Formats: sequence, structure tokens, C-alpha cells
Amino acid sequence: MEVQPLVLVNLSFLFAKPTGITNYARSLYPHLQPLNPTLLVAEPVSGYNCYHISEKMSPAYGTTGHLKRLLWTQFRLPQIYRKLRSRLLFSPVPEAPLYSRCRSIIMVHDLIPLHFPNPKSPLNYYHRYYLPNVASQARHILCNSVATANDLVKFLEVPSRKITPIPLAHDRSHFRPLELPPRRGRPYFLYLGRQDPYKNVKRLIEAFAALPNCEEYELWLAGPTDNR
Repeated sequence: MEVQPLVLVNLSFLFAKPTGITNYARSLYPHLQPLNPTLLVAEPVSGYNCYHISEKMSPAYGTTGHLKRLLWTQFRLPQIYRKLRSRLLFSPVPEAPLYSRCRSIIMVHDLIPLHFPNPKSPLNYYHRYYLPNVASQARHILCNSVATANDLVKFLEVPSRKITPIPLAHDRSHFRPLELPPRRGRPYFLYLGRQDPYKNVKRLIEAFAALPNCEEYELWLAGPTDNR
């Protein structure tokens, strides 16, 4: 008897660059294996049922890739859902077919473009017009913090009963004590990430400078260079 794939996992956004969202998705789907999901992927993943899709829908292809993915999500994904007789679609990003019979659970990572709107950015329109519809039609919404859960209620008017915050964790295979000898030199505080205004790095530098005897410590900034 052929087993029908009950759960589809939409990984159309995956690409080689290790971004926060791609790392999240790659770390998550192994824990979904007991559900015997079918992964919608451009490259096959060993040990999983996979349904091949185009690789040209990822952020690696810029705005064109994003647009292709949204169109594919709206028009092609429901066809795949019906073809495979699926019962549920899980998307690690807040994207799902609108006004379709696809039962979906989505993951919302943050609503930064609604906190810091930029009329020139496509993300502004994505979050103001597309995301509210996706969130409204999803069966349930996961998010990675209580702050994002509160934002979903505040900005998108999603009922709190429909939201489950699941805080992120770390990968113990990469982040663990190495039992190295103590480092010589001054103690340091490490900031890892971009220097976008909403990251509030300016406030971090000001706070560090206000520390008593701050010259006895070092502040390290690791991430892309910023001419500011």
C-alpha cells in the first residue's frame, strides 16, 4: 500500500549561503523526520522523500528569485499539494498559497519592516499586504520569540491562541566549550551580525563606552563591513 505524504515542507527559499533562515530550516527539518515529510527542494536530501522544484526561486537570484517563488507558491504549490494528496503544508518562512485549500502552518521570524518601514523596499509591501493574508489564512503560526508573537497580535491582529513562540537554540556540534587555555590580553565582548540601524549597534557602542574602566575591555564587532 502506497503511503501518502501527509506533510509537505516548503524549502523553495533554500540556497547555499548560510543565512539565519537557511540555517534555521536546515537545522529544523531533521526533527520532522518522524512525520515522514516530503521536502520541496531543488537539491535532493539523503534520507528524505523529496519533490524536485526549480532552484531559481531562492534569494540567490535576487528580486527575480523572490518574485518567482511567490508566484510559484500561489499557483504551482497548490497543484503539488493536491497531486501528492497532502494534508498539511509547513513553511519555515511566512509564505503559503492564498485562497486555496492548502492547510498551512507558517514560521514568522520577525516583523522588522513594520517597526522600521522603508517605502522604497519591497519588504515594506510584502509585510503590509501579503503577510497579513498569509497569517490570516494559516491554521497556526510559529515564531521564535514572545516579542514577535506580540508583534503578530499588534500589527497583524492575529489571535494569540493561533500563535506558538518557540525560542531558537544553538547547534551543539558547532558551539561548545573547547577547553582552550585562557586568552592573553583584555577581556572582550563580541557582537556578531550586520550593522543595520535596527540592530542598534550605535547604542551598544555607547553603552560600552559608558562602562567604568572601559579601557580595560575590548568590544569586537564581527560581520560585514560598514562604511559608517
